[in-house]
Amino acid sequence: MLNAVSKYFCMRFLAFRFAMFLSHLCLTVRILVGAAMGLSLITQAHAQSETPGLGSMPSRSLTQPPDPTIPPMAPREHFFGDWGGLRPPLEHHGIDLIAGYLSETMGNVTGGRGRGIAYADNRGIELKIDWNKLAGWNGLTTRAIVINRAGRSLSSTVMGDSLYPVQEIAGGGGNVAAHLSMVYAEQLLLKKRVSIAVGRLQVATDFASSPLYCEFVSNAFCGVPTPLSAGDRPAFTNGAAANWGGRIRGRPTPEIYVESGVFESNSARGGRTGLQFSPATANGMMIPVEIGWEPGGGNNERSGHYKIGAYYDSARTNTLYRDLPSDEGYDLPAPSNNPATQKTIRGRSGFWIMADQMLLRRGPYTREGLIVFAGFTLSDDRFSPYRSLGFVGMVDRAFWPARRRDSYGFAVYYAQQSRGLKALQKAEQAAGQPLTGGVPGPQGDEVIMEAEYTIHACEGLTIEPDLQVVVHPGGVRQYGTALVLGFRTNVSF
Repeated sequence: MLNAVSKYFCMRFLAFRFAMFLSHLCLTVRILVGAAMGLSLITQAHAQSETPGLGSMPSRSLTQPPDPTIPPMAPREHFFGDWGGLRPPLEHHGIDLIAGYLSETMGNVTGGRGRGIAYADNRGIELKIDWNKLAGWNGLTTRAIVINRAGRSLSSTVMGDSLYPVQEIAGGGGNVAAHLSMVYAEQLLLKKRVSIAVGRLQVATDFASSPLYCEFVSNAFCGVPTPLSAGDRPAFTNGAAANWGGRIRGRPTPEIYVESGVFESNSARGGRTGLQFSPATANGMMIPVEIGWEPGGGNNERSGHYKIGAYYDSARTNTLYRDLPSDEGYDLPAPSNNPATQKTIRGRSGFWIMADQMLLRRGPYTREGLIVFAGFTLSDDRFSPYRSLGFVGMVDRAFWPARRRDSYGFAVYYAQQSRGLKALQKAEQAAGQPLTGGVPGPQGDEVIMEAEYTIHACEGLTIEPDLQVVVHPGGVRQYGTALVLGFRTNVSF
């Protein structure tokens, strides 16, 4: 009995001391952020993104698809509170202005091509207007997001892995001070059972995505699983990029939704600034379809989300190779870096199935509890180095009564690369030629294991230590297993 009491008071004391430390930390950060904001406005025009790859999300607080309306989400937090009384009157008139800062600092301790540290960050501003409050137009909202990114990718510059970056925001900002990420209008109809959105849209905002995925730092599936949106897939936009498109979602019952859309397949993706709207580079259209079941909508129930979907893209695209080699049942390929040896084919497709289920409910809000999730995606690997990604994991929030807004998570990803690309690289290797992609060996499978703990430091500020173990970085056997350590900082102003 005495031991139990002493342990209880010891835990309470540790929680109190930790809370005091975070309080002082937040005060210091507020002072530093206030000074840095002015400096960043001067310097961000010169910020350079050293990787051309597309990160998956401008900021978790800016681009995440909303949870179902029931049960309720936790109230949005702001690092500077109500901005000295400015926010409440704006929100009363339907104007919601959000600013965010997200940084990811990661270091490779061992394995991979080499060791080193890399930093990447993202600044974002979102303007959301509820036109019912502002002008009496019921059900209409508009939304615009502008971002700025800087930094470099640890995976491509240090580890030798250009497939699955360990930082989900590295690259894709256009090397400009302001990049238009999204701008669109959404209209709700039939008592909010039907939603129609039109504008410069990101497919990943509504399809094959979940807010749970960006609990993790790896770009393997934060925002959307990488095989669906990366490689030569200009239509499945994600992160900093958007194309013209429209989406319609309907709920025949409160627990079931069906959604589809039509999106421009345009490799420009808005260009460096996001303002390149010309259809001159458009090459087709993409039609995604998704059906979902979301049981457990009550405030005290354990909610779940189950979805299945697919897309078809009509664009004409060069294959990575002319044909698969003989051991795959086809003719030996010619080098893929010669366009004359490639085939041009119209039409490609992808598929996904995903699920998450709350097992333990710990509070009134949507994600307060223990949630397990899993998923699988399959892509057309004739055009891209990616083939499939399977993943499984869990996230637990409000597990510690003294720190209800902390969370932790574990995830494992298993990725398979293009069968044809691997066979082509084997043929190039046998012929003594440089391998496609500049890798030291044929690219096969890759395994990523990730663990994270999100510390709610204060209102609007989270700090997330992260650990990743990458087996076969870049999908090659020549690189040893990498151990990556780092942290993510997320501020919502």
